[in-house]
Amino acid sequence: MAAAAKGTVIAWVFSGGAMDVSPLLSNPKISAVLHVGQPSVQVIGVADVVFGQTLDGTRNIAPAGRMSQR
Repeated sequence: MAAAAKGTVIAWVFSGGAMDVSPLLSNPKISAVLHVGQPSVQVIGVADVVFGQTLDGTRNIAPAGRMSQR
């Protein structure tokens, strides 16, 4: 996907354990790697953090490494 992308590429890694992401880090077309972590827990709001606000536009998001309170 990174090879075909014309704009910024952010790799989202959903994993429950350690992974070797060095191929992502060494790829010049990938601007950022977002490790979301523990897919066994409901992950809400990842896109909100990446894009800076909730989908309905009612509040801005400041990522602080906390679980969602929804």
